[in-house]
Order: sequence, then structure tokens, then C-alpha cells
Amino acid sequence: MRSLLPTSRASFVVAAAVALTVAAGAADQQTPTFRSGSNLIAVDVSVVDKNGQPVTNLSAADFEIREDGSVQVVQALSLVSIASTGTPAPGTITSAPGTLAPSTLAPGTLTPGTISRPRILVFVIDQAHLSPAGYKRSREAVENFLKSGALPSDAIGIVSNGVMLNNRIDTNKAALVAALASIKPPNLSRSMELRSWPRVIDETEASAIARNDDRVMTIVLTRACAEQPDQCERDRSVVELQIVAKARQMTAEAQRDARISLQTLQTLASGLGRMQGSKHVLVFSEGFVTSELRSALKETITSAARSDVRFSTLDARGLNRDLRNADMMGGQPFSAIGEAAPTADEDADVLSSL
Repeated sequence: MRSLLPTSRASFVVAAAVALTVAAGAADQQTPTFRSGSNLIAVDVSVVDKNGQPVTNLSAADFEIREDGSVQVVQALSLVSIASTGTPAPGTITSAPGTLAPSTLAPGTLTPGTISRPRILVFVIDQAHLSPAGYKRSREAVENFLKSGALPSDAIGIVSNGVMLNNRIDTNKAALVAALASIKPPNLSRSMELRSWPRVIDETEASAIARNDDRVMTIVLTRACAEQPDQCERDRSVVELQIVAKARQMTAEAQRDARISLQTLQTLASGLGRMQGSKHVLVFSEGFVTSELRSALKETITSAARSDVRFSTLDARGLNRDLRNADMMGGQPFSAIGEAAPTADEDADVLSSL
């Protein structure tokens, strides 16, 4: 389903105020006309029932859309189905008999139509924020879709390490599968660094230490002393300095990679804007911290909205997101030394925002 809502009414309010001022000062003259309007943003919505079947009997009253906390008016609602056969020319739209184009729909109406243009799909494999297991799941998911889920007319691109494989969006699924096989697994250096003594659970914990969070520092120091008590007995202050130095280095690297990932998505959104129709980007990632990059995240989302690009995200960690239970490099799971589960999952914030 596609709903249309205005992004701004500021121009109308200003125009109306100016018109009233002019009319008051010159009542004997004809009141001038000020043209105004508002931009509409199309929002694609997929609604399925408990059996996974599309729900098609909804109205505009069933939806609520907010922007920065403010409820927006849904101007129109239309039901869209994707043609499953044929390879029509890009950008062509064929509506069912008697249907109206979205721009002429009365507010809140639901009108069926069929889009007979290729779907434009881009898969982003966020290598910098994937574990070996998450990478394997992501790659298999894309490969399975290419082999059995994609339509013949689907135009598909795959982005890895900030580069579009084969440098193009392609309908040749065999070429895409071959390109997918060329991707190398993620670099494990950061994961190994996190797990080396003194161990840090994740970048959220490292960031907190870098911000001089005494509570988190106490947790990590206690962990380090439990794992290598002789080091703390020899000189506890040296262990503290090691933890701080490690946390600051990891935080700097995390912010660098987060910035690169967001820049990749923003560049992709802007580039896809030159293609007609709606574009769908599925991001495979385990998330990353964006507390220091809120403006960059908002710019990415804004670019996507302007370019008619829809982001979807898949958390490649799966259901077990408690890294305390991880056993990497033969290290003892954090949960074994009595640590409580994290109270927040900051890595997932960026996935939810997109």
C-alpha cells in the first residue's frame, strides 16, 4: 500500500498571512493571489495477517504517521500489487481499469492498481558490522533470494565494503550470484581485539569507558581482575590505563566505520534517486552505535525520503543478541563470571531508525 502525506505547510501559512496583510492595507484593490503547495512523500506499507497473507481492506484511518513526533495527515491511500511476469520497460505504470493515479486520489481512499515495472532492489552487506556467523547468514539469505525468490524482471544490486558489485544494478541473477561468491568474509581484527585481555563486550561498552563512565569502568575492571588476578595484584592502576587506552582506540575505530557505513547508505540513496519508481534497500548488519553521528543518520534518512528509497534492515545477529555468552578465541563467556545482561541495545538503534 502507498500513502501520501505532506511534508510541510509552512509556505501556505506564510502566503496566507501576506495575503491578509495586503488586503487590510488596500481594501479597494483586488486581493492578490499567492500560489502555495506542499510536497508529498510516498510511504510504502506492507501489512500481512498471521498467515503472512496481505491485508487489503484497510483505510487511511487505520494508519498513523509521525514525523519528529508530530502526526502527519495521510492525504491518500492506494493498494498496489506487483506484476510477477514479463519484463516491461523501466518506469512504466499500468493501472487496472477504472483506477486513479495516486496524485488524484481523494483523501483516505483505497484504490487497487498494478505496477508493471521492475522492482529495484539493493542488498547492502555491511561488512564492517558483521560477525562471521552474521555474515554467513546474510550471504546465504541474498543467495537464496537470487536463486529462488527474485522475479525475472527484478533489477538487483549488491553492495559490499562500500562498492556495488559488478558496478551496476543487474537483472542477470547468475552474474549476481557469481559476484556474491567473490565477497571475502569480514575482518576479525576488531572482534579479536575486543576479546583479548582486558576484554570488552562491545563498542557500546568501549564508548562508555571513553566517556569516563565510572560504572562501566568498574564492571570491566572487575572482569579483568577476575580473569587475571595476578595482573591486578601487581598494579591495578596499570590495568585501568590499559582498559582506557583500549576503549579509546576501539571507540575511534567504531566511529570511523559507522561514519563510512552511513556515508555508503547516503550515497546509495542519492544515486538511486536518479532512477524512476520506488527503490528498496535491504541492509544486512549487526548494527552500530550512532550516538555521536545523529546528524549524519538524519541526513541519510532524509536523502532516502527525497529519492523515494525505502530502507529495510535485517539484524544478522539473529535472536541471541547477548554477547556475554559469546565464546571467541577460547575465552570464558562473560555470563560465567556473573555479569548482568546489558540494559540497552544501542547497536540496534541505527537499524530501527533506518
